[in-house]
Amino acid sequence: MQEYFLFDPLDEYLRPRLQGFRLVNGLYQAIPPENDELISLRLGLHLYAQGDKLRFRNPQTGEPLPFPNEEAEAREAEAAARRAAEAEVARLRVELARLRGQLE
Repeated sequence: MQEYFLFDPLDEYLRPRLQGFRLVNGLYQAIPPENDELISLRLGLHLYAQGDKLRFRNPQTGEPLPFPNEEAEAREAEAAARRAAEAEVARLRVELARLRGQLE
């Protein structure tokens, strides 16, 4: 194991509540935090605490990796926005047809 991480979601026993260790020359050394995040070289991700959750952030985009429920919520919001846009397009087509009928 090249790296391991410890996280105390309830902030009861670890200080700091997120800790990481990396194997260097056969010994585990603490990973120093950078801006309250730990960098996993193995995963290529940044780890940080957000409330009682451990989050992962993509350093390339700066965006957190979504939790499964966040992905589902985003898909539902996207589908609702698509339905609203399609309804607006349909309404505008009807309005355009009405206006064209008045011009003829």
